[in-house]
Amino acid sequence: MRNKLHYVIAKFVPVTYNVGSSYAHAKVENNNTLGSHTIMYLKYIKPPHLCTDNQRVAHMILSFTD
Repeated sequence: MRNKLHYVIAKFVPVTYNVGSSYAHAKVENNNTLGSHTIMYLKYIKPPHLCTDNQRVAHMILSFTD
């Protein structure tokens, strides 16, 4: 049986945020009183390699299990 995912758009996230870091996921979960391992994945809506040199923030999609 597969859990249903819930999607959220986070606006104005610093482009320096590492979406592949499990430490960063745990920190977001802890700071927002979420359960451990509730974030399934994070990804920027616009791929980071397409960002301009002076771009500081971007929007991302988060998926949660709970």
